[in-house]
Amino acid sequence: MTFKPGQPRPVNAGRKAGIPNKVTRAMREDWLEAYEKRGGVQFLMGLDDETFAKGLLRMVPNEVAAKIESEVKLRVIDRSDTRKDDDGVA
Repeated sequence: MTFKPGQPRPVNAGRKAGIPNKVTRAMREDWLEAYEKRGGVQFLMGLDDETFAKGLLRMVPNEVAAKIESEVKLRVIDRSDTRKDDDGVA
């Protein structure tokens, strides 16, 4: 079946969310191999602070996909009238 503009996306089309493409996976494996060959942690410890921080920031995900299955309680405290306490009583 050939996709034509304006048609809905076929069910199960494309890569599932959160799964890196083959190039990304291969590059990550290559970087890990190079890291080990350069001395692993000892190599990182020898880097200047700026280079280390840049590398560390690249390791942190830009976004995290998570499902929160807990009740969230939000308590709003109005601080516009400082004479009242948290319960609103003066």
